[in-house]
Amino acid sequence: MSLGAGVVSDIYKLEERGTGMGIFFGATLSGLAIAPLIGGAAAQYWSWRNLHYSIAAWGLLEMLLIYISFPETSHPGTIGIEKVTPRRRFHIPCVNPLRSLWLLRSPNLFATTLASSLVLISDYVLLIPLAYTIGVRYGITNEAIIGACFLPNGLGNFLGSPVAGRVSDIVVRKWRVRRKGVWYPEDRLRATWIGGLFMVPLSIGASGLLTAYVSGPIGLSLNLLCLFINGMGVDFVMSPISSYNVDVVHSRSAEISAAHAATRSLIISAATTLVIPSIERIGVAWTNIIAAVLALVGQGIIFLTIRLLAAYVNGPIGLSLHLLCLFFNGMGVDFVLGPISSYNVDVVHSRSAEISAAHTATRSLVISAATTLVIPSIERIGVAWTSIIAAVLALVGQG
Repeated sequence: MSLGAGVVSDIYKLEERGTGMGIFFGATLSGLAIAPLIGGAAAQYWSWRNLHYSIAAWGLLEMLLIYISFPETSHPGTIGIEKVTPRRRFHIPCVNPLRSLWLLRSPNLFATTLASSLVLISDYVLLIPLAYTIGVRYGITNEAIIGACFLPNGLGNFLGSPVAGRVSDIVVRKWRVRRKGVWYPEDRLRATWIGGLFMVPLSIGASGLLTAYVSGPIGLSLNLLCLFINGMGVDFVMSPISSYNVDVVHSRSAEISAAHAATRSLIISAATTLVIPSIERIGVAWTNIIAAVLALVGQGIIFLTIRLLAAYVNGPIGLSLHLLCLFFNGMGVDFVLGPISSYNVDVVHSRSAEISAAHTATRSLVISAATTLVIPSIERIGVAWTSIIAAVLALVGQG
């Protein structure tokens, strides 16, 4: 998945990248549409072990086909391995597999990763306990039929991804024209509104209520419709975010895709452990409503990312906010230093001049050592994380 996203970023230009990513993810997610049905049928009428053997054989065949027929798409001179000078004939370079995660130090990339995770949780809240919720509620015991109930969600994924990618490209072009040629990467995130605000929270909330209160074929049919809408809605969020990540870090597109997927999977794996206990404790309706609220929180994070980075941080408004922050910082520092200076004199009143001098000298020594790290820190991890570290140090001091 990560390498596929990197390939798409190599061969599609900016205004078409969303469509390319959408087609790619739509094709890969088509597996979600048919795999549960095949897996359920195999478990019911064949053998799940034989199915796994078949998947292993197909995976080996895929690797062979990719090795033989897949061309290199990266631009010359941009591959890291090209910059490594081999010291001997057979040289194995040292690669840190966790290095890609460092890309998420960027606040906007971390924000979109968190947002997509909160939205995607809804998919897993619906699908993981499907046999336990829809299966039990509507009396479905045949594993093949339960597998078939996954089809609407997978079909929504398959159809929603290319549509969402196309819509994100249209939004990028629209806002670029509106700004007379000026492009902000965050414009692509505007394509997530319909999925994150409406399709995902409404579909999962409705599914929970239907499962709890509507029985019979009508309840089952409406639940399957909710699964389809949820599949489409999730892709209306995921596809633009995937393209946005590649837009922001185009030279390291495969790495940011890998870091995004890894972090998202970690968050979702932790969240999904709570699904069954939550259903047992508070019921399927309230569990789904909580997932809907989390999806709305994720969309709120996307909203803040668009507003802060695409509108307010740039231009005169961003400068004005920076000056306001400097004003508040100056006041805040004096709200700490003033009482501390008075406290020192209160404690050692008979030697007030000496304690003030010792306090000032020690403070200046600590600050002079710390300030030597400011510029290197900004160059290495960026001004945002440097400022966050300074804020944490201030909280430590207050502690």
